[in-house]
Amino acid sequence: MSLRKTPEFEKGRAGEQIVSQLLQESGWYIVPSYDYCGEDDKSPRMKGENGFFVIPDLDASRQGKRLWFEVKTKSSATWTHKTQRHEHGIPLRHYRDYLRVQAESGTPVWLVVVEQDTGKTLTQSLDELSKQVRIYQGPKMSRGGMAFFPRDAFLSSRHAERLTSPGVAASKRKAPSSPQQDLQGGQARRAQGSRPGSRLPPADANKLRVTGGRLPSATPERAAGACSGRETGDSPARSERDSTT
Repeated sequence: MSLRKTPEFEKGRAGEQIVSQLLQESGWYIVPSYDYCGEDDKSPRMKGENGFFVIPDLDASRQGKRLWFEVKTKSSATWTHKTQRHEHGIPLRHYRDYLRVQAESGTPVWLVVVEQDTGKTLTQSLDELSKQVRIYQGPKMSRGGMAFFPRDAFLSSRHAERLTSPGVAASKRKAPSSPQQDLQGGQARRAQGSRPGSRLPPADANKLRVTGGRLPSATPERAAGACSGRETGDSPARSERDSTT
């Protein structure tokens, strides 16, 4: 069965669509990198003579400003006894790739976590998160290690409304000053402009799940990226023949 048809893939894609729509409602223009995965389900990559780097899910531009957004859909933050804090993590090889993509493109990378148990969208720049990153290089979890970030290092906003509600016309949008305010602004506009019955009623946050662009009741399984290849691969500047992403 194609990895694109798995529940993990569909859950990750739903989270990406949430973030993409929120940004578009705030006046951003989106190039969805995840749509460019090949037939072999590899992650979209920035290629060069010496290798390649996996790129984030969304390439966003507005009024002369450009940002990358990497979207992760997570069941919940993980409590870590070693650090005594709640954390979210991504594969270490991808964290390193995103740093190189940021350096080579000159475009900042932002990490967005669609958190299912709380119904919140967590956002922060990779530069800020790197100040508190915890590197794990053991054999468990993702091959090659993990990069963990404290949950309280992120900015948060709620996303628990249907995505079918109409937004405000672009000419009436007031551009917020930060990507996090853009996500909050898109949510507020959707709530104000929605048709009767188009918003989800209040729900137990522990039962929220991202599926099909909305959040019905269910218990989520572990998060997955847009392309299955985001869970496989090697270190930055890895060669084509060494790649499994």
